Amino acid sequence: MTSRRLAARSLDPRAGRSAATLLLGLLVGVAGGCLIDLPHHIACGDGHTDLLAGEECDPGDPLSFEGACLEREGLGGHAVCDKDSCKIITSQEICAFCGDGIVSPGEDCDGNNLGNKKCRSGHDQVTCNPLTCAFDDSECPKCGNGVPDFGEECDWNYDPPGEFAEVRQCSGLDPLGEIDYKPYTSGQVLITACSESCILSRKPCGFCGDGFLDKQYIDGPPDAPVNQGAEVCDSEIVDVEALSMFCRTLCRSNSEDDVTNYRCDYVCAKGCKELDPPPIVEDPIDEAKCCVRGGSSCDPQVPCCWAMDHPGEVGCKSEAIETPEGTKLVDRCRMF
Repeated sequence: MTSRRLAARSLDPRAGRSAATLLLGLLVGVAGGCLIDLPHHIACGDGHTDLLAGEECDPGDPLSFEGACLEREGLGGHAVCDKDSCKIITSQEICAFCGDGIVSPGEDCDGNNLGNKKCRSGHDQVTCNPLTCAFDDSECPKCGNGVPDFGEECDWNYDPPGEFAEVRQCSGLDPLGEIDYKPYTSGQVLITACSESCILSRKPCGFCGDGFLDKQYIDGPPDAPVNQGAEVCDSEIVDVEALSMFCRTLCRSNSEDDVTNYRCDYVCAKGCKELDPPPIVEDPIDEAKCCVRGGSSCDPQVPCCWAMDHPGEVGCKSEAIETPEGTKLVDRCRMF
């Protein structure tokens, strides 16, 4: 009996008309401007910034937060909207962008703002990469960058590790001065002895040992030329005048009035630029084999070279010379 009554009600058309009437009334109310004020709550990500709920922005509404960097930080980058709190987040690092002219955290430079950065050589060719805001030193000169590059003999800004700097043998370097037609035969140079043109100094280099007496000459890179003194000896060859002055001091005296031409044993030293005495214990005249060359006045203490070279023969002979006062006999060491 009860089930039949329920079934009858469900089929009653008056029930349908009552539901439709209620729905129609709601729609008319909405259309007439009667909104129901629902509770406000934070709903990040719905694309709507609900200021009444305390939202400053919404991640789905970029216009609500991206311009905050300019307002809050004075920078042209894009702010961030926190996905949980719907609060705008700004900072110098977040709002910075490459190209704003401000060197921000994570940037080496920005535009023309280089922070006084220069090439390692001290030149001003450093620029700023406009895409990465990183220093670009590709236009800096190679010479002075601290690395001996291809085509350079050295780099004046190079700081070699370790206690001792690397050395280069002069025999492996090209002569750069007035004598450029033969190789160096002596000397070595520190790699730190570098000119501003990244060419090694030639000061320690020379031609000692090649059997030729080289005169004074200029050598080295154009920006660091060196005046190399003349050689006084080389192998068995010696400058006669330099040797005579050396032997005069060693064997007899250093008087300017003494014009005697001496000969003695010597050691060719310091790049063929100096003469050193041989080992002497007591008597330099005997141990250095000092003697007077032919044509000079005989010395009562120093033998003539002729007698030393020709044992048993007389080295000093009297010669007749003409003077304003007449003919005189003088004692001179033999030449022939």
